[in-house]
Amino acid sequence: MVDEAIRRVEVALTVMASRVHKVHLLTGDKSHRLERSAYNVLGRLFDEGPRRLSDLAAVFGLDISTVSRQVQSLEAAGLVTRERDPADGRAHLLRLTSAGETAMRQTRNRRRGILRDLLGSWPDDDVATFAELLERFDSDMRARIGEFSRSQGTDRPTANTGPTDDAKEL
Repeated sequence: MVDEAIRRVEVALTVMASRVHKVHLLTGDKSHRLERSAYNVLGRLFDEGPRRLSDLAAVFGLDISTVSRQVQSLEAAGLVTRERDPADGRAHLLRLTSAGETAMRQTRNRRRGILRDLLGSWPDDDVATFAELLERFDSDMRARIGEFSRSQGTDRPTANTGPTDDAKEL
């Protein structure tokens, strides 16, 4: 019985990953369709305010060079700007521009609207339980990925995202 449930979870996650990607492609206006990585960076800056590039790299568990390329694209699109860190003049902080704030707000509103439509017929308790189970699954997965990375000698800081960040991934 457990093996059948595991099979169903695996199939559902595979299909859902594809559907979530399609929803991602449908959100955002034509001038600001945000790639997943852009949405993650913008979401972090939107929710937490200006951050150093190194802080973002650590949060996402990525090399600074990878995040730097993502940020350069966001700068070129006029969504992010760099400014001197007042605490350390040698460093820069990344800050959303007004266009970045608008793109983030619009995309997030569209995504949450889709979820409201999808879950609108569900009882409130079911929606709350679903959210709790997804958060628990994500937490367990994040821990397991960290264990695997350490065992493979590829230990990098892993994203310490919480429930509010999960909504940013849709």
